[in-house]
Amino acid sequence: MKIVKSINYLGAGIKALREEKGIKAAELARIAKLPPSTIYGLEGGINKSPGFELICIIADTLGVSLDWLREYCKKYKKPCKGEV
Repeated sequence: MKIVKSINYLGAGIKALREEKGIKAAELARIAKLPPSTIYGLEGGINKSPGFELICIIADTLGVSLDWLREYCKKYKKPCKGEV
C-alpha cells in the first residue's frame, strides 16, 4: 500500500479502488462522462481541491457511497508535518 501526504490521500484511494475493480483511468472517465485529465489530475495530486460534485460522480461511478469512499481512502492518509 502506497502512503501519501494527506493532501492527496483521496486521489490515491480512488486510484487504488479503481485498480481493485479492474477499471482503467480512461474507462472511469468515459463512464463518468469526465475528461480523462480530470481523473489523472485527481489521482496524480494535480487537482488538490476536487469539488463535492466531482467526488459524488466518481463514487457513484465506482458503485460506492461517499461515506464508504471516505473511509476507504483514509488508509492512504499519512499525517503531514504539524498534523496529529
